[in-house]
Amino acid sequence: MMATFMSGCVGAMVYFIYKLIKVLVLMDSEQFRFVWKSLTVFSLIAIVLLFATFFYSILVLRNFGRGLRDAMTRKRITQQTPYASQNRLAPGTNPNRMSID
Repeated sequence: MMATFMSGCVGAMVYFIYKLIKVLVLMDSEQFRFVWKSLTVFSLIAIVLLFATFFYSILVLRNFGRGLRDAMTRKRITQQTPYASQNRLAPGTNPNRMSID
């Protein structure tokens, strides 16, 4: 599913680059004369956001298989919770609650 999402990001980026080039080449034509500035800005913003999304999807893909439970346990151990000093259960350690495996 992640590969499909990432390929969709690449496809959308290629499409927006194609449309940006088309608008800039034909900006003096009747079709784009009044809207080429707004289409250019929209395309540039979309390309930047798609690039950022693709970058973060690579980061997420690299973290697959590392375990959310282990990361949460490490975080809980490194942070002193106020509940520990009051002899209460820390949030998320209640045995009656469902856990993420």
